[in-house]
Amino acid sequence: MRTTLFLCLFICSSSVVAQEAYDILIHEIMCDPEPVVGLPASEYVELYNRTDLPINLAGWVFEHGNNRKTFPHTTIPPHGYLLLTKDSVLTEYGSILQLFTSGSSLTNIGARLTLRNSRNQIIHSVLYLDRWYENSWKEEGGWSLEMVDSDNPCGWDENWKASTDAAGGTPGRENSVKASNPDLIPPMAVRSFFFNLKTWEIRFSESIDTLITGDPAMWLLEPGEIHPDSIFPVGPAYTALRLVFADPFSAGITYTLSGSAPLADCAGNILTDGIQEKSAIPETMDRNDVIINEILSDPYPQSSRFIELFNRSEKVIDLHDLSILSAETDSTFSPTDANLLTADPYLMFPFDHVAVCAEEKEVKSKYHTPNPNQFLEPLSFPSLKNDDGHLMLIRTWDEELIEQVSYQKEMHYPLLISTEGVSLERIHPDRSSQDASNWHSAAESAGFATPAYQNSQWLNVDQTDDEITVIPPIFSPDNDGHDDVVTIQYNLDVIGTQATVIIYDSRGRLVRQLASNFMVGQTGEFFWDGMTDDNRKASIGIYIVYLELLNPSGEVKKFKKPLVVAGNL
Repeated sequence: MRTTLFLCLFICSSSVVAQEAYDILIHEIMCDPEPVVGLPASEYVELYNRTDLPINLAGWVFEHGNNRKTFPHTTIPPHGYLLLTKDSVLTEYGSILQLFTSGSSLTNIGARLTLRNSRNQIIHSVLYLDRWYENSWKEEGGWSLEMVDSDNPCGWDENWKASTDAAGGTPGRENSVKASNPDLIPPMAVRSFFFNLKTWEIRFSESIDTLITGDPAMWLLEPGEIHPDSIFPVGPAYTALRLVFADPFSAGITYTLSGSAPLADCAGNILTDGIQEKSAIPETMDRNDVIINEILSDPYPQSSRFIELFNRSEKVIDLHDLSILSAETDSTFSPTDANLLTADPYLMFPFDHVAVCAEEKEVKSKYHTPNPNQFLEPLSFPSLKNDDGHLMLIRTWDEELIEQVSYQKEMHYPLLISTEGVSLERIHPDRSSQDASNWHSAAESAGFATPAYQNSQWLNVDQTDDEITVIPPIFSPDNDGHDDVVTIQYNLDVIGTQATVIIYDSRGRLVRQLASNFMVGQTGEFFWDGMTDDNRKASIGIYIVYLELLNPSGEVKKFKKPLVVAGNL
């Protein structure tokens, strides 16, 4: 009798003790039950007790979106399941709790789900997204999202998959996608910004261990050699740290924060190399400070479009102040249709590249990405047509136009067999984005796109004192990323000049007319991609660049510059 009483007291008392993080997991999510595959047309969230003890959830809280629901007296047995739903149609699948008050409590596109114990401590939190399905027809409804490895509770999209069960989900039983999927990669700092004038926020690639933030003495702010007063992790996802300083940050200074704290993720992987991040108070963005630098409008099948931005200014820019708009032409747009790039601060330092994409993971899987932290998934990616369209960058707070580009398929290198998966790259950052000759197909040697780093067709030619300069004098227009385009640079001493630019072959035959009585400024460039007027690739050989300049006083200057088209024989 005493033994029985002792066991009862032990089990009962164990089931009401406030549990540790990840003892109970959000284990399966059915956010869009229709069209029905096999299960009843009912939303549910499955909780899983991964411990060896029963756990009483009385007083616990489940948060979904802006809703908070408190649990009544409910116990989950060891390694057992509980289904949170609205009605009783799932009773035959296991224990249920009718916690939802609506049949559409879960949004189809994704939301933050958080489970707290009776002491308001976060036990588990998941921000599910519709892209986790990685299957367009399962994304349409009737299939659940299932956790792959319950020993990797902090895993995000890499630890969640669409159910493979014939019924569309596995409520109340072992997940159909269950497999070993350990987290072996330590967390990385991905970006920083000032949360307020005394608080620095660091965002990480995954959830971090909230018990290992380091002593303030392990963090150092430069300039000034200042340590923070306090450090605290940011819930509910715990993918960020905030460091609070005594004095406010100053405008016009780029600060560096170094940390030697042995930060770890919830799997125990330790960031051993330390952290060095920079931040600054952003400046007001003006027209053409940030430009559209690369466009992938026609992606590979099952891949993602992207638009690369480049900060060509000396300013620190916050992309939170920028929206992007796609339209068929520059006359069919409304600023109210623009898509906000990010709800959070996102700093671009001078000469930074940022790839804005619908599916960051898909872009990274297809292309070389030496700057993996310079990617941004906007709240809503603009709709791009494959062959042509118009893009605008709008300053969000006053709808001021910052940049615009019209792109067409004809701007690609004409000899490409297909433009699928090939981006258009801007050649010169200071030349108009509306000049079609300032765009070229990304080089094959670069993998046909360069998201978040310098374009393969980039030309940032230093200005010379010569009136006319041809750079390079030998070029090879074969789209290999090396000297694919020749620059004909002019540097004039008067304004209002009209220019005619013609390419002749060595026998004096006209090959390409680049300009005819074209009004130019005092400095600028013309580009030639090696294509003739009849859309053929120029043969290997010697060519003459002929320029005729007519200034406002009627004076005519004529120039002839040699040029060599090279290639493989």
